[in-house]
Amino acid sequence: TSPSDDDYTSTEAQGDADVGGCESLGKDPATYFEESVKLYPTLLSKYARGSNQFKKNQQSYVDLLVKLGTFYAGRAEGREGAAKQNNLKLAEATFEKAAAIFRAEGDLEKTATTYKVIADDLSEGDLKDTYYKRAAAEYHKAGKIEAEAAYLAVVGRRYIARVRNLTVRLGDRVLYYNKAIPYLSEALRLYQQLGKQQEGASIHQSLGTVYLNVGRHDEALASYKSALDYSLSTNDTKLLPRDHYNVGRALENKGDKDGAKKRLWISSMLPEQRNTMRKSFVSWANSRLNLSQLAGREMQKPV
Repeated sequence: TSPSDDDYTSTEAQGDADVGGCESLGKDPATYFEESVKLYPTLLSKYARGSNQFKKNQQSYVDLLVKLGTFYAGRAEGREGAAKQNNLKLAEATFEKAAAIFRAEGDLEKTATTYKVIADDLSEGDLKDTYYKRAAAEYHKAGKIEAEAAYLAVVGRRYIARVRNLTVRLGDRVLYYNKAIPYLSEALRLYQQLGKQQEGASIHQSLGTVYLNVGRHDEALASYKSALDYSLSTNDTKLLPRDHYNVGRALENKGDKDGAKKRLWISSMLPEQRNTMRKSFVSWANSRLNLSQLAGREMQKPV
């Protein structure tokens, strides 16, 4: 009798719990994973290809391979010389075996997603970057340039989001911002290549935030201005307050207090701001830049 999906799920869960106990018994924790991996081809052969049972267990097989590869990669971090290289080779072979399962079926999305999951699970470093780039390369080889750009943008913004996690050490925040730059920059290049102005403007806004937070103030201002140019060209009343405000922040960080005051006042006076956050915004800006001095002057109209 073939095992049910419930039988497998219970076995996998128990195995996960037992991995830590392997070490206390003097058994290599990788042994459980390796032995489980060997069972999957037989398990999958019991189901019709394309059936729900086959798909579910196939995904579990891939997940287990990723887990095993991640274990090898983690073990490599604590070793030197031949031991380190051997574990990295094992990780590479195992990760590629996982990706090859979906690649053989022509499933681009699942192949790229497998690489992304691998990268997500790895520690920060060159290996993590390698697998993020391999996911992007899958889209590129298939000619899916817009999907590649969207994927790179997601990775870049995930690094930005990590900075907002209160558990992240202050010293690591600049590291994560800098990690975001190459992914966002490549996404921007691809969007520009495709003539996708709206998506490009959104990337400019994200890059502006990154540059501002790592002290690259000229690049922050240029990025925010590019985002503002697009909002002005489309008269996007929802984005204009934000983009004027961001340009003001960048000017303030460059030491241009007068330019910052003008831009922030413009932002506060736009219709989209007046009924929502104008009061709190003006209060904040006034405390930072003595913005009230501009009230009643010619700055009330956008320039």
